[in-house]
Amino acid sequence: AAQAQPISGFYVGAGAGVNFTQSVDVSATGPVVLDSRSGTADFDLGYVGVVSLGWGFGNGVRAEVEFGFRKNEAEEVTGLLNGPATSGGNLRSWQFMVNGLYDFDLGPGSFFTPYVGLGIGAVAYDFKGVRRVQTAAPNDQALLSGSAWTFGAQAILGAAVPLPSILPGLALTAEYRFMGVVPSDLDIQSVRTGVTNTGKFDADYYNHSLLLGVRYA
Repeated sequence: AAQAQPISGFYVGAGAGVNFTQSVDVSATGPVVLDSRSGTADFDLGYVGVVSLGWGFGNGVRAEVEFGFRKNEAEEVTGLLNGPATSGGNLRSWQFMVNGLYDFDLGPGSFFTPYVGLGIGAVAYDFKGVRRVQTAAPNDQALLSGSAWTFGAQAILGAAVPLPSILPGLALTAEYRFMGVVPSDLDIQSVRTGVTNTGKFDADYYNHSLLLGVRYA
């Protein structure tokens, strides 16, 4: 069994996996014309990808900068408009994070290294055509749109397995991440009998991600 060693010096990493976005509660304000000012947007299982550059201090402590991307298609938008309706659109985000992590040394002969981390940074998230459209004429719509930059934070729980038989310094990683942001006001539009009105809604954004990746130190 290969011994898991604390990282000392520069490293690069990348990972990809599945992303689950929690339901977004919609509470509309302003001059929108809707059957209800409350609703919910639910999203299908999506995907996530991250790349990182970091430095290990040799004592288990690591610091890194990370860029990430997440995307989820809209599954269903409920409320807002009465009657049968269809849903569409997607929610995507770009993350620029600074992470601090700690590797747990399990002693000589250990074949993996568990680690935990916290990150903070900037998140840009975009509701792209997330909508509820009535199936009967005049096909009234409720449209969640717009993008915003906001403050984000994440928690990381993972483990690394070294692969020295393939390449010294190479490791396979598996992670769970929870990421959330400070909610921002985005646009909500109502289209009723051809007339468009625009209001606001407070857009929260919380994600659970599972990733597999590689890291080279």
